[in-house]
Amino acid sequence: MGQYRKILQIVGYQNSGKTTLMAQLIKRATMEGLRVGAIKHHGHGGVPMMET
Repeated sequence: MGQYRKILQIVGYQNSGKTTLMAQLIKRATMEGLRVGAIKHHGHGGVPMMET
């Protein structure tokens, strides 16, 4: 506790490779000796809202 953590958020359209990218980043980070935690959100359908 009391230490700062780096946070990386990956967002994108369905089937755009987000999970694949995260898996590669996690693998590389652990190879470099970093401790990594991940949370994956699973959307439940619907079209993204677009604001203008």
